[in-house]
This record gives sequence, C-alpha cells and structure tokens, in this order.
Amino acid sequence: MDSFLKTGAKLLHDALVSEGIRVVFGMPGSDVLPFYDEMYKAKKIKHFLFRHEQASVHAADGFFRASGRVTACISTSGPGATNQITGIAAAYADSIPLIALNMNTSRKNLGKGAFQEADMVKLSKPITKANFLVMKAGDFPRVVSKAVAIAMSIPRGPVLINIPQDVLKEKAKETKLISKVQVENKCSSSNPSFIKKAFKWLSASKQPVFLVGEGLIASEQSDLFFRLVKKMQIPVATTVSGVGVFPEDHKLSLHAAGVLGTPYANSAIQKSDLLLVLGASLEARTTADSKSFAKKAKIVHVDIDAKQCGKFIYPSLCLSEDIKNFLTQLEKYLTKKPFKKRKNWLKTINHWKKTCPLSYSFSKKTIKPQKLIEQLNQFAPEAKIFAGNGQHKYWVMRHFTFKKPRQFNVNSRFGCLGFAFPGAIGAKIAKPKETIIAVLGDGDLQLNIQELATIVENKINLKIIVINNHTLGAIYQHQHFSYNDRFFGSYYDLDLNFAKLAAVYGLDSLRIHKPSEVEPALQKMLKSKKPFLLEAIIPQNEYLLPKISTSDSLDKASCLIDLNSKVYKK
Repeated sequence: MDSFLKTGAKLLHDALVSEGIRVVFGMPGSDVLPFYDEMYKAKKIKHFLFRHEQASVHAADGFFRASGRVTACISTSGPGATNQITGIAAAYADSIPLIALNMNTSRKNLGKGAFQEADMVKLSKPITKANFLVMKAGDFPRVVSKAVAIAMSIPRGPVLINIPQDVLKEKAKETKLISKVQVENKCSSSNPSFIKKAFKWLSASKQPVFLVGEGLIASEQSDLFFRLVKKMQIPVATTVSGVGVFPEDHKLSLHAAGVLGTPYANSAIQKSDLLLVLGASLEARTTADSKSFAKKAKIVHVDIDAKQCGKFIYPSLCLSEDIKNFLTQLEKYLTKKPFKKRKNWLKTINHWKKTCPLSYSFSKKTIKPQKLIEQLNQFAPEAKIFAGNGQHKYWVMRHFTFKKPRQFNVNSRFGCLGFAFPGAIGAKIAKPKETIIAVLGDGDLQLNIQELATIVENKINLKIIVINNHTLGAIYQHQHFSYNDRFFGSYYDLDLNFAKLAAVYGLDSLRIHKPSEVEPALQKMLKSKKPFLLEAIIPQNEYLLPKISTSDSLDKASCLIDLNSKVYKK
C-alpha cells in the first residue's frame, strides 16, 4: 500500500526498526549523515560511537553472541567501509550474523574512481553470505528484510548493504511489506538410510565419543544434547568454538580436543571406534595430522552445511542434516532400543583424567596465568568471557570451567587479533546486567585500545584483564621451540603501563606483579561499579605446554605418550 514520500535515509531507518534493530554501532562520515539525522530525530535507535570501524563490527558480533539478536554496524564510504572488512571476515568465519551498512560515491560516479569510492560488493563477496548495492531508495524495506532473513538463516553469517550517497537523499513512496522475507535454511534433504546406519554403528560401538562444535551451539539444542548424553553415557569433547556447549564440570566432559586441548580428550578420540561429529569443522587445530586422526574410528559427520563434510577429513558417513532433527530422531531411536553403557570405556577415560591432567608449575615469585584464570573462575564462575587471540585464549580455555553455550567467546576460525575487547563491549551493551570479562594479551589489546574511550564515555561497566608478557606470546613461543630462540619482531622493548593508560582514559585500574596480589585484585575488579582494567605482569617465557604442531599426530598431545618428556620442557 502506498503512502507519502520518504527519503532513503528515513526508509532505511524505518526498515531497521521494523526488523527489530534498535542498536547500531558505528562511526559517521559526511556521506552517511542523512541516516544519522534520522536516528537523531526518531530516537528509536541507540547509536554507539566507536573510534574505529573495525571495532564497531566486532561489537555487533559480540552483541549477537550475548543476546542471539542480530544488529547493525555502519560506516561512511572509502576507508570507513574498508575498515569494516576485517570484522566482517571474522564474523563470517564464525558464522555470526550481523548487518554491515556502508556508503559509496553517488550513482552517477560509480566505477569512475571518484573520491572515496570502493567497490564493497566485490571486496566483500568472499566474506559475506550476501551483499546488496541499493540503487533505489524505495528498495530499502525489501533489502533490509531480506538481509536480516539471510543473516539469521542457518548457517548464519554477515550480510553487507552498500549505499551510494545520493540514495539516502532520494525520495520514494514507502511500500509496506505484506510479510517479512523468509529464507530457507540450506540443508540437503534427509537420508533416512544414512541416519539408520549411523544409529546402527552407535549401538555396535564399544568406545564412542562425541566431538561437538559451533554448529551445536547455533542449533540451540544443547539441552536436548545434554539429556541424550546422560542417557547414553558417551563422553563429549569439543572444538575450541564449541567450548561450553556441554558443561565442563560434568563427569562425561572431556573438555576441548586438539593441538592445545586436554590429553584425555585427545586420547579418547584417538582410541575411539566411533566418532560422532556434530556441527564441527575438522580442521587441523582439532585433528593435527589428518592421516593419523582417529584411525580406528568410523566417523559420522553431522552438519547442516553439506560443504563441511570432507573439507578436511573424509568421514565414514556424512549427514547433511539439521542437528535438531538428528538429535530428535536419536531420542526416538533410544526409546525403542535401550542404549548399552560402556563401563570399561568410561573407566579407561577416568583413568586418563586422573593420570595425565593438564598441569603447570607453581611459583611464589611470578604470576602464573593458569592460576590467575583458575582464581577468576572461583570468583566469577558464571561470567561470559571474551578472550583474544594468542596464548591467553588457551589459558582461559584450559583453566576456566565453562558450563553454558556462548560463555567462552573467541574468534575461533579467523583468529582475529583485536576481536575480544570490542566484542565484549557489544556483549555488555546487549546484556548490561551480566558479568562480561575481556581477557586480553598486551598485543591483542593494542589493536583496539582506543575503545577504552568508548566504554568510559558510555558508562559500560566492562571488566578487562590484560595478561602482559611484553610479547606477541604465541609468536615468541613459536620462535623458542621452532627457531632456536631467534626472537625477532615478537617482543616489546617499551614497558607500556596499561593500568596507568587506562586511568588516563577514566577507568579504574590496577597493575600487579606478585601471586599474592591476584586474589585481592580480582575481588576489587569484580566489585567495582565502573569499567575496570586489571593488568597482570607475567614472564616472557611462560609457555603453553604441552603443545604440538598441526603436522604432528594428535597422539603426541594425549595420554598415549609421556607428556613429561624433554620435548615439552622449557
């Protein structure tokens, strides 16, 4: 039905509101000001001004991880738009939905190399689920509705909308959508014979293991999965991105598997006769050398995205299946055929847990990051953690006990340095009453350190822990083990005091050096009613152990060899 004329900026604004988007993260330029003026007049969208466009995209990413709701980030043309690319790629790799809005030169100048022109449609094609170039103001209601539907359909992901500057000023009749655009989830049709075969293998197996990832979290079926696991008494390992989907304090939890996973998770996978992979990518950080991965096991890979099957490792059986449907059918199967419990298998796994747990050396003089994380877990067990990319991510993964999906938040597949801090900001905006903590390395923080101003300005009560070893720790460790201590380009000579710097921005802050300072510092941070940055100084040579190369057999990071051998000592 036609009504009165509206500008493109007004149509864009109203389309976002109609889709339930009431929070936008961004940084303006002159080309996008008509839309900002609509936000100012309508007061229906809360805008958070960031200091860098990349950070605003990560914030939209974190907003979804905390709330399950899609939101938008916006930039101007040219460098503003291209600054979004890293954040978009990071979201795409982890299947996180968001709407990235950015500007372009006017329609008549497209393709002429005009001021601040960038072909964002071509640039973003490999890192978005879909992208749109809006050439008519009247298209905004349809495009925005379709963009949100595509972003939220499984597998989820970011969608980009590029807007020539004159389209925001163009007037058009508002065409009300009769209904919101619907997008079908991409999934091949079910194959009943394959599912029947998978259940037959499951019944016959003696040493089965579940390996679960991000896809199980996205399916929102963790409760059903937990119920079935308890009934079947099958141990559960996770990928890095799947941490928390099964409670790690449960006796059947093996925690995370892979090159930096637990020895007992890796042992169980390597000795299993049936590996059920649910919504997980079998890439090298999880499997290490693919030729020696789970050699004795039949592998059943269940993923809604058929392209995941055989991408890295060819499974014995591939089910392009919605995980909810697979688990529902499994539940029906179990009501007809009681599942036999494997006591000897569980006894072996419990033996591995007791005899080769993750461990570290203690010190009375220097702060141990492992102990710091364990103490954080003691004082804030329900906190949502955003961990940056580097050694600290794995210290958090290994030494904090995660019990819920989306409690451990990392940019897993893209490994994006600079994600965690602005991601945590977005999460705290989405869930202001929840405890959100960003655990960062000193290298990670400095990629988006300017957003300290954003949390102070907006009174966002975020807690930040900086584990400072004055290095790019993962690179420094790699040079130690693989390059005979030829340290180059991986350490900082400047002892930058982040606590003092945070205080200049207006945060409460504290710098600690001694183990005795950790507990009172954590308590002070958690009790603070303001944004707080806690900086913990650790030695440069504090390494992640055991750690293997992705070209090694996963056996080398398991209970199947001597983890105290010289190769794992400093």
